[in-house]
Amino acid sequence: MAPLSLGLLQTTDRDVICGRRDHVMDNLTQVQHDDPHDSSLPEGAVLLNSASEAGNWHLVRDVISDADVSPSGIRQSFLLQKLESATVDHHLVRDILKEIFSSEASVRTMKSIAQDVLIKAAHCDNWEFLIDFLLTTESLFDDETSLLSVVRLMASSQMLQANPFLHMDVFSALWKHANQKIIDSKDNGVQNTLVQMAAELNMWSRVCDLLVTKPDLNLLDREGLSVLHRLVMCPDSRFDSLLPVVLENGADVHIKTKKGDTILHLTAKHQKITTSLPPLHLPDSKDQDKREQAKTKILEEYRSQCAESKRQLLAKLISSCQNLDDQDDLGNTAMIVAAKTDNWEFMKLLLEHGARADIVDLYQRSVLHILATKQTFTDALACRNLVALCLSRGAEVNSRDVYGNSVLHLTVQSRHWILFELLIDCGAEPGHIFLPRYFVSSGLHSVTHGCESAELDTLISLLELGLVSRQNHDEDEDDDEDLASPTRLAVETKNIPALKILIECDVSCNSELRALNADIKHTCTDTLNIFSINTKEAARTQQSLRLDNVHPLFLSQASRN
Repeated sequence: MAPLSLGLLQTTDRDVICGRRDHVMDNLTQVQHDDPHDSSLPEGAVLLNSASEAGNWHLVRDVISDADVSPSGIRQSFLLQKLESATVDHHLVRDILKEIFSSEASVRTMKSIAQDVLIKAAHCDNWEFLIDFLLTTESLFDDETSLLSVVRLMASSQMLQANPFLHMDVFSALWKHANQKIIDSKDNGVQNTLVQMAAELNMWSRVCDLLVTKPDLNLLDREGLSVLHRLVMCPDSRFDSLLPVVLENGADVHIKTKKGDTILHLTAKHQKITTSLPPLHLPDSKDQDKREQAKTKILEEYRSQCAESKRQLLAKLISSCQNLDDQDDLGNTAMIVAAKTDNWEFMKLLLEHGARADIVDLYQRSVLHILATKQTFTDALACRNLVALCLSRGAEVNSRDVYGNSVLHLTVQSRHWILFELLIDCGAEPGHIFLPRYFVSSGLHSVTHGCESAELDTLISLLELGLVSRQNHDEDEDDDEDLASPTRLAVETKNIPALKILIECDVSCNSELRALNADIKHTCTDTLNIFSINTKEAARTQQSLRLDNVHPLFLSQASRN
């Protein structure tokens, strides 16, 4: 006999199981039966052997169905092993498996082989075959070791991780086939792995089924998340009903994810309270059906009830956490995360339960800095209430980030005038931290692009307060671009609408205009021909601002208009 080749001896286990299954099956058949038509084999086994080796699986089904093939004959033909490695339509696979396991005698004879084939299919990511096998057979997992092996292979399969829908199909098939054995299993690894898998796949009904086994809900899965973490990340309303159940079954709210997020960080990212609008009270008309009005009212009331229910649930979750100010690896607290994700209602809940508002992230930005950048936060009343809560929890209105920006800086950059006025009322220091360039380049410059009238009124009111004028500056600072007054910047940048508003609003800019007399001489010709200030207004402006030394071109142009 010729010696075995070195290549065959060095073949890895996975090559034997997956890559060279056909070759191995041929060798096994040859070793067991040098002649596939050996007269020692039953006639049915010979037919099955020939049909399967020829790839004629329709004939295999017919032979099992019509011929008198014993379970031992099926076993001797290595039919299951060949079927697992073949490319066959899954409907045909199910038909063949149903015929094979149609009797209790077949089940008893083939069970051990079936378990081995099932594990090999899982090893080779042959999940479609495994699904067909599980859905057409019964009671294959008498051995808990085999069940645990399949479960672990499901959890580690990269193919299933990349295809969650296939993963759910495999999970459902396994649960349908062996749910009682899973529940009765004395190996906690089965339940612990499956409950993590079910949570990852958002199969929360299966999670509830597995809770009767008392699994460990605080283990972290391959992504560093616990079952509670997964539940908080659940995108639908099942979170609302299942959170108390999971907490009652031992889920720990203090466990952090692998990335360092607490349960509150995840809640701030994924759970928002959808506040409903007030019920619509539309007048009766031919175009408005009263039934539609009633329907709208019912829907609004339902949304309001759902929002209140979720608010109470989140309040309970916050109350169960000992430290509301834990920071992640970027320095974000749950409060800062809520601000960054526009989760205003959750921010309010955190503040009401004692969370601090003076903690800053790695960029030295507090909650107020984040709010200043949110142009969508335009509800004046909600803004006032939230800022008041932040200030009561230690927020500093004059703190700066690593780039030197104060909260006021950021409100001007984002044109958040509602928050700007509110911060001024709360004691922010505009003279110390305000850069006029932001108004000229970002705020007043918007006039040339047709800003909203309400926004323009806000700008004018702020100008009238004198909050954008830098008074009593040193002469040696006049050349500093960032410290220049709004008037100087308006002239230098030829921002004509801005300069007009500055003058019309009586901003204290007389000294700047005198200092810029030479500049105005060169620019006012282009500037003033756009202005429309009548004689009375010009006289008022001259008296209030004492523009004695302003270039005469300005006053002459104003008088003519």
